[in-house]
Amino acid sequence: MAHKDVGRGPLATPYRTVDRIIETSPGVASNISGTTAISAFSSFSAAEAADLDAEMMSMFLPSLYQCSGDLLRLIAPVSSTADELRTITREIKIPASKTGKALAGREKSYSTPRGYFGTSEYIQRDTVLRSLLGIRSAEELGSEPWRLDEILYNANLASFAYSIIGSERDSEKTRQAVDYLDGLFPLHFLDTFHPSGQASTAVTVGSSALEEETFQLGLELRTQKAIMALAKDQNEETFDPDESITPIFFTPSTERDSLISEMEDLLQNGQLKGWDVPRLGGGQSPMAKKYQTAIKTRISEIQRYFLDNEGASDEGWVDLDELGAKFSWSDFVVQVLDWVRKRSQEIDGQIERRGGIDKLMEVLNAEIAFRSNPTSYQRDAVEPNVDLAEPDMPEPEAPHSNQAAAVSLKNEATYARAQVADRR
Repeated sequence: MAHKDVGRGPLATPYRTVDRIIETSPGVASNISGTTAISAFSSFSAAEAADLDAEMMSMFLPSLYQCSGDLLRLIAPVSSTADELRTITREIKIPASKTGKALAGREKSYSTPRGYFGTSEYIQRDTVLRSLLGIRSAEELGSEPWRLDEILYNANLASFAYSIIGSERDSEKTRQAVDYLDGLFPLHFLDTFHPSGQASTAVTVGSSALEEETFQLGLELRTQKAIMALAKDQNEETFDPDESITPIFFTPSTERDSLISEMEDLLQNGQLKGWDVPRLGGGQSPMAKKYQTAIKTRISEIQRYFLDNEGASDEGWVDLDELGAKFSWSDFVVQVLDWVRKRSQEIDGQIERRGGIDKLMEVLNAEIAFRSNPTSYQRDAVEPNVDLAEPDMPEPEAPHSNQAAAVSLKNEATYARAQVADRR
């Protein structure tokens, strides 16, 4: 079935493959979440790692960081207010506007280095690390000062902001993209959160202080998914609005209290879906009570727009117009951009505290060279420059180009291909 091409920003990019993933694996995006989603894609991540060009990735990492930062400074400026972000979203939709023209140029510049990091909608961190360093899993690594995670996360933020800023909720592509992102949020953009009360340091790789903000955006994303599901299902003959939103907010349950409705039982006894990151329901950490309460409150807010027999009309059993106005898509876009700008500012600060992009690349290339030929290269000759202090985080300047030469890692690609062949 042909879809309207409005599920992305004003320009298409060569690395967009969400539609390909959905079309070749029907239902996968809507049925996976958290670790299940990750395992669903891990089967081909090793093969993709073998296909990546480690030398070109190393060479283009600084450019990826610079160009993603340039794109983000245009559509999600660090100091922008909600009203300013709304203005940007309006201007972006006018290709002939100054902002629209600037976006076209910056996206084009960004797409060149981005193309070296795989064809998925978002860069797969573990796949890149596997290709560059010849490791089996990112879990083998600690928080070494040469870790490039933040560069990749920043690029994913640029892709996220760009894809959402020109989208419309009633697009089928947008619905599919929201399904896909909900299953993996926020792992394309961060790995964990700082312990309560602990400041960020340069050696806390992939860590963020935006726990509450990330939860709130995850809840808004899930709310939009629920609205889309209700709109899609309402024309079904056996449509039940509670049944449409139940799998979005709750994990499946094999037991229930037959004396009350399924939704009431779930609200009282059910297991709420979290997000696959510590303190939001992932790992061994339970979701905080305040977050569970917020999710249940949101479900109740959505249910207020469900109509009974007297209120139902030819339009259906849900007042979608009022529900959509209450949780508008335009407000959601602004919420995304606001969270993106905060997270990007965090990342810029973390990279600066490691000595900047040039120093990070110097120690990274030393590590790559050592792993490629440990008997002839002394990585300890390159000292990391890590400042563990927590300074203010002004808007960073654009990073400079890479000063270090990239090294060839063809033997690592061969190793990755062999691993894939063994599994087959």
